[in-house]
Amino acid sequence: MDKKRLLRSVFFLFIGIGIFWWVFRDTDLDNLVSELRKVKWSRIAISLVLNLVSLAIRALRWKSLFIPIDYNPHTFNLFLSNVVLAFTNQVIPRGGEIARLGVVRNRCNSYGGRRHSVTKIQPF
Repeated sequence: MDKKRLLRSVFFLFIGIGIFWWVFRDTDLDNLVSELRKVKWSRIAISLVLNLVSLAIRALRWKSLFIPIDYNPHTFNLFLSNVVLAFTNQVIPRGGEIARLGVVRNRCNSYGGRRHSVTKIQPF
């Protein structure tokens, strides 16, 4: 890892830690721990598994959209692009559609300039 990339990573790590501290600075930790002990973790696990299955099915569905342009990307790369889509849409509504195309383009080198074909097949 080169020095510039390392400094950028450390910089954003400290920004994340600062935001985390700012959000939780007035939180009573004893109360937080007691509330976390009441959580039904099985329900959280079920929702996590269902969310991952949903993202995997979306990746398979999106993979079928590449058939008309004779391109076969790895399903895992499309899964990751759907994860990026979900996170980006939390910050910028409909921004995940563009971010997903960027992830596919960056992760699948032989994708070339066919991005617009998929955007036309599945418009946002």
